[in-house]
Amino acid sequence: MNKIAGGRFKRTPLDIFFALFLLTATVGVWAAYDREAAWAKFWLLVGAILIYCALAGQPQDRLWIVTGLLGGFGALLSITFLLTYDWQAHPTRIGLVNQVALRWMLIRPPLPTLNLDPDIVGGVIAILSPCLAATSLWAWLKSNKRFAVFNVVLVGIAMLGLFLTAQRGAWLGLGLAVSLSLLWLVIRHAGRYRRLVFASALGLVAAGVILASWAYPGLLLKVAAPGNRLETAQQTLKLAADFPFTGGGLGSFPGLFSRYILVIPWLFMPHASNLFLDTLVEQGVLGLMALAGIFLGSFWLLATRPPTREYWRWAAASGLIVMTVYGLVEDPFYSGWPVLLLFVFPGLSVAATEPEALTERRPLNGRWKFALGAGVMVAVAGMFVAFRQQVLAAWYANLGAVEMARVELAGWPETARWQSDFDPAEFGPAQDFFYHSVQLSPNNITANYRLGLIAAKQGNETEAISRWSQANQATPSHRGVRKVLGYAYVWQGQLDLAAALLSDIPEARNEMDTYSWWWGTQGRDDLAAQAAAMVERLP
Repeated sequence: MNKIAGGRFKRTPLDIFFALFLLTATVGVWAAYDREAAWAKFWLLVGAILIYCALAGQPQDRLWIVTGLLGGFGALLSITFLLTYDWQAHPTRIGLVNQVALRWMLIRPPLPTLNLDPDIVGGVIAILSPCLAATSLWAWLKSNKRFAVFNVVLVGIAMLGLFLTAQRGAWLGLGLAVSLSLLWLVIRHAGRYRRLVFASALGLVAAGVILASWAYPGLLLKVAAPGNRLETAQQTLKLAADFPFTGGGLGSFPGLFSRYILVIPWLFMPHASNLFLDTLVEQGVLGLMALAGIFLGSFWLLATRPPTREYWRWAAASGLIVMTVYGLVEDPFYSGWPVLLLFVFPGLSVAATEPEALTERRPLNGRWKFALGAGVMVAVAGMFVAFRQQVLAAWYANLGAVEMARVELAGWPETARWQSDFDPAEFGPAQDFFYHSVQLSPNNITANYRLGLIAAKQGNETEAISRWSQANQATPSHRGVRKVLGYAYVWQGQLDLAAALLSDIPEARNEMDTYSWWWGTQGRDDLAAQAAAMVERLP
């Protein structure tokens, strides 16, 4: 965004992406089912943008202060984590790490336990550690040996804290950043053998990946995505398809995912464990494009600007790499206070390039600007004309999904209204949008799924099953659709059809067991028996 210099506003190369990001965040407040939570997150995002502005406007002779403060905060967080986390009560997923941590607890000072979230701590330490390293190098080159040694000690403390968080995604991101940096240095000094060195390096990396995958099947997935994060990512994309234009709203992921994917009436997942997918769900396609533009634009600046004071550029590039890699497997930077760090490295990327880059940019030739803008407009218009009905259907379905979430998720998670009795007439506005959608595109998944949910609330099981069957045919892998359709078949006694849909849904067996008990308390022995029979059919 804009920065103030000498009483005047001056633009940065990433302004257009930040403007778009802020616009989609504003729309995200409107779309959210919980406006209070949405506003809280919105102001955190505004704070992150303001931090970007402050950093982007820093002259290069002050960057050692910026990186020193950022790195110092990471080291302080590591110290706090090392002195207050209880690994005995909360053991890590990695045995070796846990063994080291338990031994450390025996010798550390006895302080009150805080139990900071390792996901957050590991991510923050990993992205800020390059700042410490860059500050150390700067101090050494400035012959400030004591300050350099002090920062090296802080790097060691940060690395110990990072290790004991057991965050493999953070390790992977930082390791990749360091490896790419070393590779870049080797290539730069390889002279006429540069291409050979580069090709050899790529070959070694590819060979290593192939050998590791052959020797240890699934190793990479286990390192980068512990648990079933691939399944979560796939289902998150299904959810995002309901809100492509507006997003589901800031802070809305937990409720939307629980209600429409898991169909579980309590908070089960706070986020998708993926920075980019979370942005897509809450701020829509344009929000994700804006975030991608900010990150890619930052990399572009670092790669194309003339080389000056490379330690600052390295810190910015490394931080971006770590945040990108870690953002693919965890998401500490899109919820809570770490949101404030989201745009630190884009700001540092701008500041670490030539100072005149902010004021003396080479604008595109006017005719090229016009041609580029016209080309984009023609492409967008052409796609709209070609897919007009599908686009309008998606738009109406998006609006309907927003309206429906406001009805069903009001007061969530304290109250799970979708499981309680309330006036189905409240669905009127959402239902109208969905009917508009299916008129334009009869197979629209969002509209059919939601119309089935509304029909079930109205007691029309036949229409509900018809709508869900249509949605399931269009997307057989949609967990929410399969679950509600499978349960509907159970209550109709069609257990074979139900088993085919529910067999790979982990919680289905336990929930059916609970339903068997509950229907018995309601005097519905027939439904209780069907639920009990379903339990026997599920793994």
